[in-house]
Amino acid sequence: MFSSCGQVFQSVSTFLDEVVERSLVQVLIFSFAFASVWSKLVFDSYLTVAVIAVEALGIQSTFLYSEVTEAEFKIFDVVFFAPLVETLIFQGIVQNLVSRCFEFRVSLIVNILLFSMLHLVNDLSSFIGAIGSGVMLFLVYEHFRRKGKKVVGLVWVTLLHAFWNTSLLYSVL
Repeated sequence: MFSSCGQVFQSVSTFLDEVVERSLVQVLIFSFAFASVWSKLVFDSYLTVAVIAVEALGIQSTFLYSEVTEAEFKIFDVVFFAPLVETLIFQGIVQNLVSRCFEFRVSLIVNILLFSMLHLVNDLSSFIGAIGSGVMLFLVYEHFRRKGKKVVGLVWVTLLHAFWNTSLLYSVL
């Protein structure tokens, strides 16, 4: 088996590097499945632990029990504006720059950490959840970047990001 976390990470990053080289359909299916499974595992586990802690301590938690209204949620920002701006920043700038200077796994880690840290302004669950969607968006863009189709990649990632945010929004409402 693996003797260290470094070997596990190296194997995972090598696998993801190989995924990027596959067809667009395979990249989309794998990355969306990964983000969906990650989201399901993380949010179910996180929310279960949080609910138990909140009930045990008798604390009212605003991120678990707050009512969401259309005005508070700013649907336009979540579905259209955020995916466009975040894609331009994280794929258009960060991923392109870091990928020129470092190998695949470094680019992957830097991009996902920065993307997730941006979502930390919401709450810890958004930070953790953004890791899964960050991997998805990174892989899809990397597929196009390697083929020299950066603009097409930005469009695909923006649409995928908008679809992902819409599905999250739909699950909350």
